[in-house]
Amino acid sequence: MDETIYKRSKVADKNSREKKKSLNLKWQNNSMTLGRTITIGRDRNNTIVLDDPLVSRRHAIIEEKMGTYYIRDLGSTNSTYVNKNPILPNQEKKLQPGSVINIGKSELKIT
Repeated sequence: MDETIYKRSKVADKNSREKKKSLNLKWQNNSMTLGRTITIGRDRNNTIVLDDPLVSRRHAIIEEKMGTYYIRDLGSTNSTYVNKNPILPNQEKKLQPGSVINIGKSELKIT
């Protein structure tokens, strides 16, 4: 009987041993690990509630797609900013460590 032996490369072994670091979101005196979907807005049904009249009820959403996080403005009145640049309604912007999100008077940082 033939016996097939599969050998993993050293790079594959190293990559599988390294844990993928999860991203965190920090704002005001709060912090949370980014999940699959995070909604941001003034409405109490959002994951992150920002009590600010400049924030729309459903202002923005952060979504994970294949290990990468993106933020999308949900047609807010006062826009969503990433690194001081406004994003258009329904436009996705890639987030990475160091990204700064401004919504209303709030600043949220990706760490």
